[in-house]
Amino acid sequence: MTFNSYNARHEQAIACLSNGDYETAAKLYEQAIEIEPEVNHHYWYLGVSLLLHGREEEAQIVWQSGLEKDGLEWIEQGQSELLQVLITEAEKHERKNDWSRGWLLRMYIHDSTPEDLQNLFQLIIAADKAGVFASSKHLLLEAINLLRHLTPTEVAVPFLLPALKQVLAANGDQAPIAEFAQACLEYYQVSISNYPKSPELYCALGNIYAELDREQQAIAAYHQALDLKPDDAESFFALGNLDLKVKQYDLAMANYLKAIAFNPSFTKAYVNIAFVYEQKGNIVEAIKNLEIAVSFKEEFAPAYRNLASLLFKSGRASEAVPHALRAIEIQPDYISAYLDLYQIMFAQNRVETAKQILLRIVRSFKSDPDVYWRLHGYFSQVRNCLTDEEYKLWQDATLFNCHFHGSTDPIRTDLAFIVTYLFTSTQYEAVMAKFLGLEAYLLSTFEANAESALSLYFTLNFWTPSIRDDLPKNAKLLRDIGSLYVKHIIQPSSIYLQMREPSLREVEKRKNLRIGFLSPNFYRHATNWTSGDIICALSQVTPHIFLYGTDCINADDRTELLQQAVERFYGYDSDFGSTLGRLIDRIHHDDLDILIDLDSSCFPRHAQIFYARPTTVQITWNGFDAPFLSKQNYFLGDWHTHPQGSEIHYCERLFRMPNCYTAISGFDYEPIDRLRERKQLGIDPEQIVFMFGAPPNKLNPTTVRAQIEILKHVPNGILIYKGLGYRQAIQSLYSQECELQGVDFKRIHFSDLLPTVEMHRAFYTIGDVLLDSYPFNGGVHSLEALWMELPLITLAGSQFMSRLGLTYLNNLGVDTGISHNWQEYVEWGIRYGQDKDLRNAVCTQLATAKKTESLSPLWDPTRFAKDMYALLCSIVENHQST
Repeated sequence: MTFNSYNARHEQAIACLSNGDYETAAKLYEQAIEIEPEVNHHYWYLGVSLLLHGREEEAQIVWQSGLEKDGLEWIEQGQSELLQVLITEAEKHERKNDWSRGWLLRMYIHDSTPEDLQNLFQLIIAADKAGVFASSKHLLLEAINLLRHLTPTEVAVPFLLPALKQVLAANGDQAPIAEFAQACLEYYQVSISNYPKSPELYCALGNIYAELDREQQAIAAYHQALDLKPDDAESFFALGNLDLKVKQYDLAMANYLKAIAFNPSFTKAYVNIAFVYEQKGNIVEAIKNLEIAVSFKEEFAPAYRNLASLLFKSGRASEAVPHALRAIEIQPDYISAYLDLYQIMFAQNRVETAKQILLRIVRSFKSDPDVYWRLHGYFSQVRNCLTDEEYKLWQDATLFNCHFHGSTDPIRTDLAFIVTYLFTSTQYEAVMAKFLGLEAYLLSTFEANAESALSLYFTLNFWTPSIRDDLPKNAKLLRDIGSLYVKHIIQPSSIYLQMREPSLREVEKRKNLRIGFLSPNFYRHATNWTSGDIICALSQVTPHIFLYGTDCINADDRTELLQQAVERFYGYDSDFGSTLGRLIDRIHHDDLDILIDLDSSCFPRHAQIFYARPTTVQITWNGFDAPFLSKQNYFLGDWHTHPQGSEIHYCERLFRMPNCYTAISGFDYEPIDRLRERKQLGIDPEQIVFMFGAPPNKLNPTTVRAQIEILKHVPNGILIYKGLGYRQAIQSLYSQECELQGVDFKRIHFSDLLPTVEMHRAFYTIGDVLLDSYPFNGGVHSLEALWMELPLITLAGSQFMSRLGLTYLNNLGVDTGISHNWQEYVEWGIRYGQDKDLRNAVCTQLATAKKTESLSPLWDPTRFAKDMYALLCSIVENHQST
């Protein structure tokens, strides 16, 4: 390779360094040295390339040769040049959140300049973020020694406060941490004794006290700074932060306003003023202050990020995007901005772009447990568009998280492992072991885990039914977590929400009940498919139906249908500015008799709304099992999902519909030619097609074993697995079971999701039997298949989510296909596979159940609405009499 100039050589090699291609960078610098041996920087950067490539000894040799080549008189200048290169490269890696390499580079800087306190503080920060803090006690001791011998000055020490924050948050030997904190205090106390007229030192001392939660001493220090300098904006800002910490919003606002009065371009103060306005529900003023914050020359990444977040929450997603991008441009390692940008893209249905953002985060940032916790939730949102390679990356990230943070954050790392591996259909035994271990830990040391209450409540409430069918044990666990969640999360977070005490009134004074429904899913979503027709029918019984959207949505034809049917439809962003307090005020103002939550523990805001009690009677229904939160509220099921005796396991008071817990007027689909479609798929007319369409989290080895056993006894049977997921893992699960049972793996067909839900429903017509999932039965998938007159085999268990197939079939008048253990499940599969007359008879029953003269309760939302209205009237009356 020929080099024409130093700049060309250097830029090409630096590009390789920046991209992590250290081997190529090293080769380029080796060639550069051959051509220009007199240029010192070639040696410094060759050493850096070798060091970052893991060739540490070679790097030291290169640096030594570079230092010695011009004689002893040039060594000092060479050392200074090398040191600056190391500092530059360390800062680059820190900006990229590559703390392991940043730590390595700063260690070499420290070896060269052990008394450089600023580098030592940065090294301590890097050590913690790189996960090596536990073995870095000596660094703290060195910092303590330097602080105690440092000559006091009139100004604050750079990076001391960030280092103290990092150390205090770290997990390690508490003795040196406490000693380091004391040394920081003593340094400023000594400095103040030497320079008692320095307001900057008093403010710095106040900041140290604040970090140590010694608020009164911090306040005294800030006031001493203000005595010396009454217009000290930094001290007013710091006082405001102390007020903000204890949610004294009015006091915080007063101090922030003083800060900007003395420093009109104080960006951080405007950002915090915006936060106070947001907490008070004034999103408009919050946005105004953030717009001021981003107008200054000093570009503060959090100002752009917060502005993007509030614009998004206000339904102004397109305006939010450039601000999120600007935050990332200013601070390339700003993970929160990346995560916000993901949310914006996902909400705009730009799923592929959203996915790429997640993949970038996983590949680039590997240190923060909070990030991994948010990531695992977001990955579950985009799971339907992940490739096998990307599923593997998700698994690897989860394992990395467990390895590095399992000891310091055991609950969330275990939860992330459970969810990741349920979605990727692998390690089911490990998932069960994690779940049982976590359950035992929680039940034995419950109050100790309050900080994880939010993660625990929504994760385990949603996923436990997929892991275990044991109503007494599951309910015990979820009741305990629910009480923890109320105590430590809902109650504290509801301080700023005005608690309501609705007035009791006699139901007969009203001609019609006023009924409200909460949901983030008033669009083409499973919750809407199973409740939308009932809501429309209920609006014919009482005109006073109110729908409250609790999240931003992309409205569609189902949204429009509901908007036309009800008295009022409120959008979370358009009507409430994405502010929970305003939503609760609106519910109270609408003077409801009953508020119904359609999504239970699937959505966090609903628990807070119910806790604020904007109406007297509050019911959870339809979308999931009860939330296990309050004895004041109700849950609505049916006698099949919640048989007599279930009451003892619930917090909420159970009421049952007389037939099924839901009803649908039918499903639209695109008609297809069954024989032609089967022929195109290579299915012979005499073959029996078993279908399974549950998502990966409902797939487990026991289910696969039963399905393959059915095929073993039905020689002309095939199985179509329809859905997305970690295809390699799913196929491996089936392949291994086929080999164990001697069944040809080619009899398992894998089909992707179809472009539209109408095409998906029509696909059921090519099948002969639908095999249900267990312990979490199919919901909408089973209903769609039954509407398409496809016989269902279900396994009924003890919990609500494992009794869905049971209630559907019973309400259709079909007792065929209902099993209570795996042996019966397999036997029904064999009977259906071998008995054509049985299949035809059940198909006829399913067709008859759709006819007007013999309409099943499952397909009659009008009847359901009348029954429901009568039940709601009785609940209101009973509530008033208690």
